[in-house]
Amino acid sequence: MLCWLGFTAFQLPTRKSKSQNHEMHGRTGGPFSRLLASRSPVPRDFYRYCLKKHHSTMAAFEFNLSEPPNDPRQRELWLQHAIGFILFQDVRDYALQQIDASLKDDEKSAAIKAINDAVYGLMMVLDGVTGCLSNESRRVNLRVLAELVDVDTDEVVESLDLMDGYGMCLGYHGWIENDFGDVLPFTAEPKSEEDRQ
Repeated sequence: MLCWLGFTAFQLPTRKSKSQNHEMHGRTGGPFSRLLASRSPVPRDFYRYCLKKHHSTMAAFEFNLSEPPNDPRQRELWLQHAIGFILFQDVRDYALQQIDASLKDDEKSAAIKAINDAVYGLMMVLDGVTGCLSNESRRVNLRVLAELVDVDTDEVVESLDLMDGYGMCLGYHGWIENDFGDVLPFTAEPKSEEDRQ
């Protein structure tokens, strides 16, 4: 079964409570999303996937999606890691590639920190830590749905509301260290030019 992974945003007037976040990364425990949200992310080397000359990175669609695990819990974590990978490749790495190469080292460091902070702000919105607009009688929340879709039938095989997951803020601290879980959401071999069409 060929599958692709995407995510959509939609609005709902209510918010469920957060579940514990301890399973996103095995070496971290407890409900850390709000704690981690209060800390500024640490700038990292953004040439994580140095696959071409001049440290060029690839967009998420250029990678092959790996096969999802059979175990439901592992598959849920795999799905969240896949969304983290998409966001890091197509948002963070895109922004990092726009940094002017002529900047001084301290200027580059400041630019990288600003990008990391912006991505972390997005993670807080996805987690429901922030991202609510309300008045006395109504509230607008932003919720994001991750979907695993069968390419042949366009059927949604599995979906996950990221606000009900194990924590995008927690995931961020692993993803920025290039940790996308025990079962990587992508394969080692990138797609061929023909497959990218």
